[in-house]
Amino acid sequence: MSAGDLVVILAALLCAFGFAALVVVLVRVLDTLRALRGGDSLKQLQLLITSCIENVSAPNLADAARVVRSSFDHATTWLAEAERAGQHAVEAGARRFSLTLGRTVELALLIRQAQWSKEKESDDRSTASARRFAHSAIDLIWTEFQD
Repeated sequence: MSAGDLVVILAALLCAFGFAALVVVLVRVLDTLRALRGGDSLKQLQLLITSCIENVSAPNLADAARVVRSSFDHATTWLAEAERAGQHAVEAGARRFSLTLGRTVELALLIRQAQWSKEKESDDRSTASARRFAHSAIDLIWTEFQD
């Protein structure tokens, strides 16, 4: 067996492990989506997000709070539209939906921390972090459904 054969075998094994990991991630995303669709989980997320951004008094956090509201509203609207379009649309967008919700909650928590740091510690570093994160891609959802 040559070194080239060993490289090919190793590459095949790494691809197999990578594919298996991808399948596990996709199954978990779909399980999360099923859990969110059944029950009041989205309502609980909305309450968490609202509690994080409702008392924002720092003017330089207002734009970040708008990003949170907008991305959460878009995610919930997308889910309703995707469910109307069919299971294929839900599954096709499940990963982006999950990422959007995660990044939205992350930004909401950053905003809450930034507001607390500003009030209690007179520290603007958390505000800068929240604003910087708000300018990254929070809403990753595509709204076009393809058959």
